[in-house]
Amino acid sequence: LAEFDTFFELAAAEATCRGEAPLDPNDCERFVRLYEAMITRGDRDAIWRFYAFENNLIEEDPTKLLDPYQIAEEEYAEAQ
Repeated sequence: LAEFDTFFELAAAEATCRGEAPLDPNDCERFVRLYEAMITRGDRDAIWRFYAFENNLIEEDPTKLLDPYQIAEEEYAEAQ
């Protein structure tokens, strides 16, 4: 759940910056569309958090989890 919160907070902040209604965590379509907009405009934080969230879901070794708050430059090219 903490991983989702880390992923969600950026989309919620984007909705607020746009002057939109608060983002409901259960509104998956809007959530993904906000991330899509941020990623396509080149938002490095959104690109990295999406990549880290996706990879951390499938990573079995806890020592290999990516930090969603710190962009690992050596892996960022793959995230794009």
